[in-house]
Amino acid sequence: MKKQFLALTEYSDDMDKLNGSAISIRKMYSDLKEGIDQLATGSGQLTEGISKFNSGIDALYSGAVLLTQGTSALESYGSPLLEGASALTEGMSALHDGIKAFDEEAIQELTDLAGDDLLNLSGRFRAIKICDTSYQTFSGLAPGRKGTVKFIIETEEIVKD
Repeated sequence: MKKQFLALTEYSDDMDKLNGSAISIRKMYSDLKEGIDQLATGSGQLTEGISKFNSGIDALYSGAVLLTQGTSALESYGSPLLEGASALTEGMSALHDGIKAFDEEAIQELTDLAGDDLLNLSGRFRAIKICDTSYQTFSGLAPGRKGTVKFIIETEEIVKD
């Protein structure tokens, strides 16, 4: 009986160890199941992320195609734009030369002819024009009648030097 009791004690100790191992295996199984669940969730998120990444790559490709087309269009308009800018520069240079010639050949000539009295002369012309519109007769008009008067200015001949 003592032998059986010792055997049962050993068996009981082994059962305790086996029970501890079973608890440990159950815990490992639970941890494994939790890890597999997390892996499944992560795999779904990875699949979703890869799908979004592919969509982004497609959008990037479409944008690159549009950029290439826009660059080609810009390049095709570059030469006409450069030619137009050159023509504009030439036109501005011609305008500058024309204004300079107009100043030298016309404005300076008028200034030389009128001398310092050019402002007085233009003032006199304005005054004559005002008088021309308000002056209606030299000798008088009958009541209810209207008249007109024209002033004629006679000057000496203007000769180019």
